Amino acid sequence: MAVLMPVILLLTFLGVQYSAYYIARSVALAAAQEATTAARAYDGPACEVAEERGRAFVARFEWLVEPKVETTCTGTDVTTVVTGVAISVIPGLRWEIRQVAHGPKERFTTEGAP
Repeated sequence: MAVLMPVILLLTFLGVQYSAYYIARSVALAAAQEATTAARAYDGPACEVAEERGRAFVARFEWLVEPKVETTCTGTDVTTVVTGVAISVIPGLRWEIRQVAHGPKERFTTEGAP
């Protein structure tokens, strides 16, 4: 039992660490989608306001450390990139996360127009 216990504890901590990584990825993707959805709306807020919505979403959860939200708006498209690091249960383990959400801006067009 004394030989197996460290292995069992290591596997348990690795399982918890993987779960934290998975949840942090989900939070980053949801924040990217939140910011992109806000910026895509017809007559929606500016990119900076949408970026702030993404930051506010990430701030509600503590699974993502050192989060960075960047939203880029062009004439027809919106792209949001959320990066950060998953919280660490195992000291020294650092899993970087990068999630992207992209979509076209809502706009009026005429029939047959691109």
